[in-house]
Amino acid sequence: RAYRPQKGRYREFYQCDADILGTQSLICEAEIISMVYEVFQKLGIRNFSIFLNHRKLLKGLAAWMGEPDKEQALCMAIDKCDKIGKEKVMLELMHKNFSQAALQKLKGIFELQGTNEEKLGWVKQHCAHNEAGLTGLHELNKIRQYVQLLGVPGRYITFSPTLARGLAYYTGTIFEVVVHNVAIGSVGGGGRYDHLISIFGLPDMPGVGFSFGVERIYEVMKKLNLFSKKNKNVTQIMLTHIDAHTEIMALKMLTQLRSKDVKAEIYPTHEPLKKQLRYADKKNIPFVGIINAETHEKQAWVLRNMLTGEQTPYTGDQLVNFFNLTLPEVE
Repeated sequence: RAYRPQKGRYREFYQCDADILGTQSLICEAEIISMVYEVFQKLGIRNFSIFLNHRKLLKGLAAWMGEPDKEQALCMAIDKCDKIGKEKVMLELMHKNFSQAALQKLKGIFELQGTNEEKLGWVKQHCAHNEAGLTGLHELNKIRQYVQLLGVPGRYITFSPTLARGLAYYTGTIFEVVVHNVAIGSVGGGGRYDHLISIFGLPDMPGVGFSFGVERIYEVMKKLNLFSKKNKNVTQIMLTHIDAHTEIMALKMLTQLRSKDVKAEIYPTHEPLKKQLRYADKKNIPFVGIINAETHEKQAWVLRNMLTGEQTPYTGDQLVNFFNLTLPEVE
């Protein structure tokens, strides 16, 4: 991105996409929504909403406002509502030559409250008097039926008549996910784009997709303390060394341990033992192998349990056997 970065909106970012191509079946929209629900459940994020709207309903809205040729301008403006507020959206539309009568009608959308059924009822009454609006309303209701059959609880689905997603290539359903009580904006979004791929030389290839905002989801999980406190470190033992001689012995021991599938690492430089132990403790490595300074000519080792502080002497072979015989596989 070429503009000023901010919290949750970085100049460089990652997103994880899921797309279904080659069909206009509304089951695909329901599959996408079901996938989104399942992902957030598995991440431990519970308090979120999947907002739905339809670009054809917005087309119907533009026609009802008396501005049938300004659908894209309308979408681009109301898409900014969460960022700049409805007053500035109205001002922007005024500058784009929307009539006062049209803007007065639009206020009804911004003030719309109630259940999904109540909001859809209002839209049916005002914005579904043409083919586009009727199609959008029918498809949204069908998708909601499919989503229910796929087991997504209705409380996670919210019809939002002001959801626009300003990109011009959307042709049907649009969706966006917001996590409540975390001020970071949407954490994912997408929609149907039945004509986009034809731009790249592949006609008659409809599609629908969704993008997870990886960084934003990370920020949400960090804010909600959802990252597991369990030790995810795969290292079973770290070997220490304090000089060139013990370094050679530690490297040989490292090779021996790894040959038996023990997950081992070696501290990379000569440092005081205290510093090496602090490093292992910080990484939650459960055991540290210390060459016994008094008997290292016999290649004797001291195995330190980093949780209890207990230290036990071992030969090299005994050290390997300890891990092969007494410790479970680290996941």
